[in-house]
Amino acid sequence: MFMLYRAINKSSLCLALLLLLPSHGGTSERSWQKKGTLVGTMSFVSGSPKTGPSLGDAANVTVELEYKGLPVCLASNEQGDYVVSLPKGTYCLKSARSADNKPLRFSPHQSKCFKIEPSKDTRFDVMLLKP
Repeated sequence: MFMLYRAINKSSLCLALLLLLPSHGGTSERSWQKKGTLVGTMSFVSGSPKTGPSLGDAANVTVELEYKGLPVCLASNEQGDYVVSLPKGTYCLKSARSADNKPLRFSPHQSKCFKIEPSKDTRFDVMLLKP
């Protein structure tokens, strides 16, 4: 696994882990069976104290989360929306990148962590500052 990590960049590793983790056997497989659905919108907002008005959808943005010490990546569609099935547990925002791979900053008012419950929909919107 270490050689794999050195051979690919971080965003590719996120995608590789997201694709590989559900196929593990044993106890981790059981935890992946207890999934919930995460839905939300990624949008650019102003930096005002009350988060200000939305400045537009953050289309094709990739956000890296951390789950049990492992990276998990989300990507928004052309409208800035995403829907993904994830195992139960607590996830925390780590970083965000634009479609052209430039780093983005989260709004200071953005919640950093959220919890997924099995068989439930969890709404989590991602607020980013305009680059």
